Amino acid sequence: NAEVGHALRPSVDAVRWLHSRVKNDNGACLVSSADGGWMYFWNPFKATLVNCFNAASTALGLEHVPCFCTDAQNTSLFTADSAGFIRLWDISQYCTSTGRESKAPRLLNAWRAHVQGISA
Repeated sequence: NAEVGHALRPSVDAVRWLHSRVKNDNGACLVSSADGGWMYFWNPFKATLVNCFNAASTALGLEHVPCFCTDAQNTSLFTADSAGFIRLWDISQYCTSTGRESKAPRLLNAWRAHVQGISA
């Protein structure tokens, strides 16, 4: 499981609703990014963490993801980390039910957009 080996961290960088999923009370419809580049997918109706994965360019815990967004259908997640990397993830089937995911969503593309962090 993705959350094994790290504790929930108190610092939250950003929070977004997955509006297309709000009517599905079995999966995650709230996403937050936190210290170390972790992305958390929450089910606020059941007050549970559905899953999490690391979206930073390194897994050392030094970067964070200060901003992220999705497309209108909430099928693609765009993350930007403090090292200047942008990543595109396929979340079309990620955390759509309360069953735990065994891995991160599929990474579709990644590139370094800046030599320093991206903040907005």
